[in-house]
Amino acid sequence: MNRIAKIEVFNNDDTFAFWSIIWSKNDDEDYYIYNYPSQDLPLDFELRFQSEAQLIPRAYYRPSRPPLLTIAASSSDLSSSSSYIKKPLPLSYEPESPEDTSVADGIIREALVLESLTRLGGHGNICEYRGFVEREGYISGLCFKRYGKSLEDAVRDGDEVNVEEVLKGIKSGLEWLHSHGWVHGDICPYNIMLESGSNMIPVIIDFDSCTRLGHHITGKGGTPGWSLDSDIAEKENDFYGLALIEIWLCQCRL
Repeated sequence: MNRIAKIEVFNNDDTFAFWSIIWSKNDDEDYYIYNYPSQDLPLDFELRFQSEAQLIPRAYYRPSRPPLLTIAASSSDLSSSSSYIKKPLPLSYEPESPEDTSVADGIIREALVLESLTRLGGHGNICEYRGFVEREGYISGLCFKRYGKSLEDAVRDGDEVNVEEVLKGIKSGLEWLHSHGWVHGDICPYNIMLESGSNMIPVIIDFDSCTRLGHHITGKGGTPGWSLDSDIAEKENDFYGLALIEIWLCQCRL
């Protein structure tokens, strides 16, 4: 098995709860989880805990294809190096709730949003969605155009970033999104990709928090520290994230 996550989980009062360790098997078709209650994780935890790991129900992260989704990724997209497949990962699974389907529900919700935006013609600062990936009647991932690197990675790597053009591009994408009645809901440096090449055009990704303007937020919500604490999808939340990105970029220039 291949380990895909080792997550330190904390209680609401910020005290340590447990380590959550997740492995994948069968070409990422199956996932296993083991929760270790001590903060002192043994060095040989891989060998010790894999045999005791619990199989995560596929229904938690792999939804059946609904008839509402019609844009499927082509075989050429799947085999192309210009494509990126976003796979649902069961990182928040709780063994006490085996009937939970929240990750699968989120994939369907994101695919429906992306399909709606694609039918509107798309925008140069919004990621290019190429369709869902189907496997044995289930959705195993979402296919996108592959971009260079995230804004976070570009700044960390010391790349030359045109701050004015990046901010202008993000704002343009958000205004297009808002004009069609959607709020992204999670604008942060991790969710801005930059096109490869000298232009480094900013592209907004990750639509699992995207919600209809004025509606109650049903997705995973924004990234802590980059979003307003709001239950309703409003334009202000997106522009708040954009304002923080501007401050962050200007600080990184110093």
